[in-house]
Amino acid sequence: MLSITLINTLVVIVTVVIHYECLLRLNDWLPRLKLWSRFRIVVGVFGAMLAMR
Repeated sequence: MLSITLINTLVVIVTVVIHYECLLRLNDWLPRLKLWSRFRIVVGVFGAMLAMR
């Protein structure tokens, strides 16, 4: 039972780190886009949804 808890904890930690990195890079990348601001919002929403996959 302890090994299952440790594996689940590791999976959660890795998932949080991956999402954090994806959203951090998206936050840096979006302001540099030379696109219409509404389209940047759409790109940001789709990027956030991809980060959650």
